[in-house]
Amino acid sequence: GNKRAALTQMAEFKYDGQKLAGVRVGDLRLGIVKRDLMSQLFSKDAHKTADNKFNIFKNFCQYLLEGEIIVSNPAQIKKPRRSTLSEKPIDRITEDDMRKIIACADEEFQLAIKFAAYTGARAGEQKALTWDDIDFTNCIVTINKAHKRLAGVGAPKTNRSNRQIEIDALVDELREWKLKQPMEQRRLNLVFPNQSGGYASTDRWRKIGL
Repeated sequence: GNKRAALTQMAEFKYDGQKLAGVRVGDLRLGIVKRDLMSQLFSKDAHKTADNKFNIFKNFCQYLLEGEIIVSNPAQIKKPRRSTLSEKPIDRITEDDMRKIIACADEEFQLAIKFAAYTGARAGEQKALTWDDIDFTNCIVTINKAHKRLAGVGAPKTNRSNRQIEIDALVDELREWKLKQPMEQRRLNLVFPNQSGGYASTDRWRKIGL
């Protein structure tokens, strides 16, 4: 369905003064494809979307080539690079907004949200966090694993994701939480488990916690 939609949209593009839909595939030429189709495509859509659509068009032409309907692929072109100047700035949440979110969150989730905000830990990394990963003396948390929904606990997303983070501002609250954590939640030694001590649900964090 996505491929059909992309090709249908491109069929409306201008190709050498006429609609692409009215051009015989045998008459497609690399130079005109580059001049007309690519310029229209990459000026209308976000770079990633345009890139995906052009790949669909290129694969369509490759299908025609392999079926001996055309003698060369007119879309075998080097695509334009993403322009960093035209990228929209990332709309980051402010510290003040983050404080308001934490204050308004359900008490059950406040420390988990605060931990995510202060450390930048990914949800999977935070779900897999155990008390052994927290050095209360030196105020450091070690991130060296992540919980993935289908694969369970394994290595973090990248090698660089193995890291240590200072948590001076959180140590007292984490220590307090460790002391009062219910016994049924301690079976896997997780810092932020679910009610039965298993791995938490990020969907529940998002939908109920906030």
